[in-house]
Amino acid sequence: MILQHIFNTIISFLLLTRGSGGAKPCINIDVRGHCYQIVDTNTTWATASRICKENDGHLIFIETAEEQQVIAGQMQKRNFTADALWIGSANVHSEDGPRWENGESFTYVNWAKGEPNNPREEETCAEIRTYDFKWNDKSCTLHKGYICEKTDDFNTCTTVGNIRHCYQIVQDEITWLQAFKSCSQIGGMLVTIESIAEQQFIEDQMQNKTFTVEGLWIGANKLHPENQRTWANGHRFTYANWAKGEPNNKPYVENCTVISTSDFTWNDQKCSKKRGYICEFPRGVKPCISIDVRGHCYQIVDTNTTWAAASRICKENDGHLIFIETEEEQQFIADQMQKRNFTAGALWIGSANVHAEEGPRWDNGESFTYVNWAKDAIEPCRTVGNIRHCYQIVQDEITWLQAFKICSQDRGMLVTIESEAEQMFLEDQIQNKNFTVAGLWIGANKLHPENQRVWINGHQFTYVNWAQGAPNNRQYVENCVEISTSDFTWNDEMCSTQRGYVCECQLVVVTVNLSALFLVVIGTSDLQIWVIIVPVVSALILLVGVVLLCCFLKRRRKKQKKKVEVYQDLQDMEMRKAEHIYD
Repeated sequence: MILQHIFNTIISFLLLTRGSGGAKPCINIDVRGHCYQIVDTNTTWATASRICKENDGHLIFIETAEEQQVIAGQMQKRNFTADALWIGSANVHSEDGPRWENGESFTYVNWAKGEPNNPREEETCAEIRTYDFKWNDKSCTLHKGYICEKTDDFNTCTTVGNIRHCYQIVQDEITWLQAFKSCSQIGGMLVTIESIAEQQFIEDQMQNKTFTVEGLWIGANKLHPENQRTWANGHRFTYANWAKGEPNNKPYVENCTVISTSDFTWNDQKCSKKRGYICEFPRGVKPCISIDVRGHCYQIVDTNTTWAAASRICKENDGHLIFIETEEEQQFIADQMQKRNFTAGALWIGSANVHAEEGPRWDNGESFTYVNWAKDAIEPCRTVGNIRHCYQIVQDEITWLQAFKICSQDRGMLVTIESEAEQMFLEDQIQNKNFTVAGLWIGANKLHPENQRVWINGHQFTYVNWAQGAPNNRQYVENCVEISTSDFTWNDEMCSTQRGYVCECQLVVVTVNLSALFLVVIGTSDLQIWVIIVPVVSALILLVGVVLLCCFLKRRRKKQKKKVEVYQDLQDMEMRKAEHIYD
């Protein structure tokens, strides 16, 4: 098989690094939104400058005493082979004074005594000495180490007081729930403002911007199980900056919070309104060194090695060989690969267990949730009647928002029930369990911008199974929906109530080995496994098709193994379900 041939060759590999929420820590050290890389490899000033630029940075500009102190502190921790490191000036002796590589004048200096002296008029580049951290002018053709600097892609960072966070201010107008998810997907969360110092810092950043939105979502919300207003990280309020008369919770549905772009006060508003938002990240969280998507960081390496060696190298760099788990991720990687000229014919990915009895598994033991096999590569089995989804029923009692987040993290979503067939299938699964919870959260909600009750994927209702008298939206705050574990009817409930929940993941339809008499259905991620015996009539029809196909293939190539790919047309309803507007 093609796959076996590939496994017997020495090829290149893909490295995936997952940081906090997928973001990548600074290459070396960071301060004030800057990222530094100290390199103890001797080279000329021009070569060092070129290397930094190739990595989207530049030789360091030391512009404050604080920055000098941070760099000196880091250098003290190292044993250098070089006596000095290049910094970002090759124009120390210009007529109008020393200038950095970007043309700006020096605003801070730390020259050694008697420097810069420019003997023989050839010392035009600046270095920082590794033994006393003073600056000196030197000939640019000498070989030194160097320090690269890269500005953080996030808007700004702060070290004010005890605050150790970076912030990203986004003016795209979306709902609070969408903002919550957007921040989470890139390794952060909606901002938590817990002191006057942090409030003041954010005000300073907002004053420097021209806003097209009247407010920005922050992490404060009233979706807590006890209906108390807390932050997105679960912390209770220790500081507040409410506008006059706020929060007023008018009319009992203003459960989320914005910060005004005009006077920076806070106001409670309906979570379904569309506003800008502020994400918050831990200090040191850094955009990916190489490529990133959905909070993942990738490094494509065109150096030939074995699978085991590639896996070891990735792990030594706090990552692993890539797990391609969605069509989106496959497309992203394919796009990046198209931009390169490879010496290798293929790249290793993160599975050495393709032919496991229970189906292909990634290096971490998880089953494949998406595949893109070459023709005749492998034939794992993945279908389930007309219902193209797997379900995970969880009895842990949490809020609707917490359930929403957990399902999203597992590459799924809260379940969407859009037909009686799907309702019946789900009932069959619920009947097989002994429940300690009264209900399970499903994806129906009333958090839509137009205050309509819709599914989590944005679809309008095409099927309902409401209990008698429901939905009643008691006290105008029952904006989420549960399915009863006793009679399987639906009921609207406060989103802050604690319930179990049902996650849904889309199954992947791939090639099937037709010698099997039944189809095995395996859920994505850690979802449950069901085995469904294909009806006898369907099996007979399938068998007839196989016989006819085998006869045809035998005429053309007697020794060729008979295989066929089986596909079933996805219903329009199920195709729409794969489109998550909350992505």
